Amino acid sequence: YCYHEIVHNDWIVERFKTKNIKFIESSEELPKNAIVMLSAHGTSPKIENEFNSLSSIQVNAVCPLVTKVHHEAKKFSEAGQQIIYVGHKNHDEAKGAIGVSPENMHLVESIEDVKALEIGNDVALLAQTTLALSEWEPIMKYSQERFNDLKMPRKSDLCYATTNRQEAILEIIPEVNTVLVVGSEKSSNTKALVSMVNNQGVEAYRVDNVNDIENLNLSGNIAITAGASAPDHL
Repeated sequence: YCYHEIVHNDWIVERFKTKNIKFIESSEELPKNAIVMLSAHGTSPKIENEFNSLSSIQVNAVCPLVTKVHHEAKKFSEAGQQIIYVGHKNHDEAKGAIGVSPENMHLVESIEDVKALEIGNDVALLAQTTLALSEWEPIMKYSQERFNDLKMPRKSDLCYATTNRQEAILEIIPEVNTVLVVGSEKSSNTKALVSMVNNQGVEAYRVDNVNDIENLNLSGNIAITAGASAPDHL
């Protein structure tokens, strides 16, 4: 059994299903003494403990960068800070992170959300790892201006596999008419790539596989990139 999709890529999820892995959304769906895997997006301590008490073996496939954010949330919370968490509501990674310290953490998606917070001045700032730089940086800069002594991790929370792709595609955008982004609908960083390209005034399409290209009216120079969870062969 696997709690949530292992990663947000349809091909990989279907591949797991062919290996007799069942995807579940709560501990209530797990039979006693079964083997369970926790997804790459991270799981809240409460949910992890629930699975631990039921399963015979637990495999935690959490991304190391997500683990880093969980550790930071715990550290800032124990030091008494209120934590602004920049992420997407209802995303598996955001739900897992907020679960580390729900009474101290406040999920925001925009500068307006930060403006609405009434949390004093002892504040820390964390991020969902798959955000686009364009989503993260304006909120970070506003938060630094609003909170004089804003605490932040020494190293960025953003996934380097995500930011590398964003920086690479920005370099090549002036030379192309269209960008194809390989990745699935649920993939936050795939959608961030599409949005970033569109914001530069260039057309971008998200495609899961070669079949998705057949109905597109493509011409001129085309660049191809991919979300971080898209397998190389796609």
